[in-house]
Amino acid sequence: KDDKDYNIESIPQFFYMPEVLENHNYGVNGSNHLTDSVFLPRWAMSTHDFVLRNREALESKHVTEQISSWIDMMYGVKQKDAEN
Repeated sequence: KDDKDYNIESIPQFFYMPEVLENHNYGVNGSNHLTDSVFLPRWAMSTHDFVLRNREALESKHVTEQISSWIDMMYGVKQKDAEN
């Protein structure tokens, strides 16, 4: 599949459930790589801090003002196929 066929979105748990970012069952995945907790960006001090900041951003004035445009861009009238 081409990259244009994928929409990237944050699952709801990123905004209320820090546990989704933590792995307490360390082991090896199907690719034989050691699994670990999610690597957080430098600005996040913990999984709780990451979730709190995501929620604050989602509830910000900027997002409130722009969300309808973003939805149109991802799923609606502003979505364009590379072939058009």
